Amino acid sequence: MKKYLSIFFFILFFTTTSHSKIIDNIAKNLMETENISFIFSQKTGEIVEEGTCIIVFPKKMKCTYISDDGKEFYVKNNDAAIIKHKYKIKYNYRITNTPFNVILDKNLLLDKIYQVNNVTVVGDDIIAQISLPNGNDLKVIFDQNSKNLKGWETTSMDQKKVVFRINEVKRNLIINESFNIPDYN
Repeated sequence: MKKYLSIFFFILFFTTTSHSKIIDNIAKNLMETENISFIFSQKTGEIVEEGTCIIVFPKKMKCTYISDDGKEFYVKNNDAAIIKHKYKIKYNYRITNTPFNVILDKNLLLDKIYQVNNVTVVGDDIIAQISLPNGNDLKVIFDQNSKNLKGWETTSMDQKKVVFRINEVKRNLIINESFNIPDYN
């Protein structure tokens, strides 16, 4: 019986220490990151879209989709807009209580990751599962080797699964983007 208790406490200590070290390494990398540029693939339900993005912490993002309608997605502070340049259409919304409020604010993201107990390593992915105020879950994925943000999974406003994957990450570039949301009415 003592042997099994010793093994149990060893595994518990090792898991807790390993979990803490993983989180500390992600935190160190994230705190040293001012911005990232990357190629993305986004699957919402059955629709797959691709493009390029820039994130500047805190709370600035611009994604340009490979699309016939000139689709772009902007976030600046707490405002977001989906733009379709071909039709000069803009859809506005606030990011409060959405995954972007957490993902684009590295201090809030780190706070949430330190609070969560559900961090798992699957292959080359470190996955932190975070509960959002709106009741949805957010899985934030980091690369096990580089500790860079690798993507996220969540549920859209219309209850479809969203899988956002990041590739070819470049960190701390000189960014000249103003993140001004085009003014289509």
